[in-house]
Amino acid sequence: TIPLRVDTLNNKSVNPRGVFCIVSYSTIEKLKLLHDYQKSDYGLTVYSDYHGVRPANMSKWIKQFLLAGLAGLIRPKHNQKYSLETKLTAVKAYLSGKYTNQAILQQYQIR
Repeated sequence: TIPLRVDTLNNKSVNPRGVFCIVSYSTIEKLKLLHDYQKSDYGLTVYSDYHGVRPANMSKWIKQFLLAGLAGLIRPKHNQKYSLETKLTAVKAYLSGKYTNQAILQQYQIR
């Protein structure tokens, strides 16, 4: 299991000097958290709070993993650029009202 991050608060961790810093998780840490969550009997909020992870982050990681597998958990080094055609098609799909936001993101592989 993942060691408990005792000093976490809203995805910010207190370092030894008492200064808040943003916590970032490696791909392996994310995968371990998701694997252990899947094996647990706890709900997302309880599990996330216990491990010092924001539930919204866990939800996002689950969606990314289901959409793209392990590659979805890898933090990109640069922002992904989308073609003008992809952007326009996605916007038109959104404006049509036929699809949910999540469906559009999945269909056009927008992160």
